[in-house]
Amino acid sequence: MTAHYAASYLPYILVPLIGLILPIATMGLLNNYIENPIQE
Repeated sequence: MTAHYAASYLPYILVPLIGLILPIATMGLLNNYIENPIQE
């Protein structure tokens, strides 16, 4: 990677987003779904 492409800033945004924020959000939503009883 020599950073001679147009969006050279994207890895600095996407790596933390996919590596940290997305798993935390997914675990939170999954926990919400598991812990709440099904409403009828």
